[in-house]
Amino acid sequence: GARVPARTSYCPPRRAPPSPSPLRFLSALVRFLSSDHGLPHLAVPDPQPHHSPSSMTRYIVRNIVDASALRDLQESSVIDGYALPKLYRKVYYSISAAIHSRVVRVRSRVARRNRAPPPRFRPKSD
Repeated sequence: GARVPARTSYCPPRRAPPSPSPLRFLSALVRFLSSDHGLPHLAVPDPQPHHSPSSMTRYIVRNIVDASALRDLQESSVIDGYALPKLYRKVYYSISAAIHSRVVRVRSRVARRNRAPPPRFRPKSD
């Protein structure tokens, strides 16, 4: 016999995706730059309340530009001895994020009680 076509369910036609408006792009860019992702050289910390016992803080002091760009700027600068400002940032980490991003290391239970900073090794200048 003749084959009967299978019943198909009604599917409405697909709409074209909305065209990206410039304002939508700008708001997304502002959101991106105001978040921690706007600074790619910093590890993105877990959001923690500032006084949480399971969070830790670190202060990061960096130059705004890298060393090669800093040298180029100093060579082309009109003002002699101009020091570029630095980037100061207080970063909050959860303990797991700090261990994962290698800010701190895992220590034994006995060694965790030692709160003294690690010794600084300075090269001997001869």
